[in-house]
Amino acid sequence: MDSDLVASVEFELFPASINGKTRGYWSGVRPNHFIEELGCSVIGSVDFEGGSVDIGETKKAVISYIYWEPFEKVLKPGLEYEVQEGSKVVGRVRVLEVG
Repeated sequence: MDSDLVASVEFELFPASINGKTRGYWSGVRPNHFIEELGCSVIGSVDFEGGSVDIGETKKAVISYIYWEPFEKVLKPGLEYEVQEGSKVVGRVRVLEVG
């Protein structure tokens, strides 16, 4: 996926006791990234260090966002936001670097 909005992040996938998930994610997954400041979600393709993240694990990753202009204004190092599958919160991202 071509995108000009990319961030290096720490991606935390919550334990099954919190999110009910029974499987982790592989690189290429496209969950919803909910930005509370904007009140909406964007989609981004996640590439994990090592190729995957397991339930309850935190991994470094690179996210290529489908470009959306208002999101660019809030995407800065230190930003934290929820990762969702539909309306279910399954994890959290902390932005380390943009670009």
